[in-house]
Amino acid sequence: SVNINDVKITNVLSAELRALNKLEKSKELTVVGVDDNKNIIINANDKNYKASLIGIDYKKSGLDIKDKLNSDLANKKVTIAFDNVKVQDNTLCVYLYVDGNLYNQKLLKDGLAKANTSLLNELVNAQKQAKTNNIGIWQK
Repeated sequence: SVNINDVKITNVLSAELRALNKLEKSKELTVVGVDDNKNIIINANDKNYKASLIGIDYKKSGLDIKDKLNSDLANKKVTIAFDNVKVQDNTLCVYLYVDGNLYNQKLLKDGLAKANTSLLNELVNAQKQAKTNNIGIWQK
């Protein structure tokens, strides 16, 4: 079997991935496995990408999170979607879907990880307020 830490990783987004709009799902991709840094290695058109799950704080997750990710995802067909930031530190920032279900959410629901956005509701509400009041970038 291939050592996941030896897999060649590309740092250049394919045109197909670049063209995806925010929250638009990709076509089916394959997860190769999970490396020692808990990056999910995703194969798209014979290129391998490191990917990290949006909203998941790996440092505050269970010790077995790497094994869990691997057993849940290795060799699975998945789709991904991006948010505003597609790539950070040569790593894709993704919402990952398995059988159409948001895997990021499942990890949190099953108590396997902590969200890395503790104050997300507060931030979203602050933005809503600014929008409602036509302040700053939301001025009509």
